[in-house]
Amino acid sequence: MVCAPSVARAQAGPASVLRWDIGVGTDGTAALTAIGIHRLWPVAAGGRLRLGLGARWSSWIGGEQTLSTAEPSLIRAGRIDTLVVPVGWHSAMNLAGHLAIQATERVALGANLDVFGWSWGTSQVGTLRLLGAPNGARVTANPQQWNVFGGGTRDRGTLASEFWVGWDVRRDLRLRAGLNHFVLEQTTPTLGTGDNTRHRRFGNAVFVSIGRLVR
Repeated sequence: MVCAPSVARAQAGPASVLRWDIGVGTDGTAALTAIGIHRLWPVAAGGRLRLGLGARWSSWIGGEQTLSTAEPSLIRAGRIDTLVVPVGWHSAMNLAGHLAIQATERVALGANLDVFGWSWGTSQVGTLRLLGAPNGARVTANPQQWNVFGGGTRDRGTLASEFWVGWDVRRDLRLRAGLNHFVLEQTTPTLGTGDNTRHRRFGNAVFVSIGRLVR
């Protein structure tokens, strides 16, 4: 018989681990699919606290989306336009940072954050409503190509971060559930207020995922 502390120590372990997972979620208007792989290294608490790096592919498909001016200086000045786009498909591949804590033998907590990558997706015809204008203009919108984490309104492109709780069904199989905070950005060739071409939407999706330890 192996006591619980021994099992927990074995599960935490001193070595780095490689994990992959696949998840789905929704924020009520768009459906999210994400597939990721990452490696974690022990940094403290006897290996229970780990930091890591990985790659994540995320895809959103859904109904009508309302985006607003993305340029920070225009947001601070209150010079905000609105872009409304119909159903579309939007994907991103990003480098992500990870943090995980093995709280108990079975329960883990964690968070991750997209840092840099690129996006692609369908070109859409939407409606751009300029600040103070009574009517909108038809414009073509495309996903912002490059993604860079800047924090809040300084974010550029399509990024996601997860805050999750995991249950280890067995040592190499983990179920997770949590909140996916994301930003989607579209660009238009038509200049908006202040010559702006970038428009974004922040959202929060509830997600579930299943992952394997592949070491």
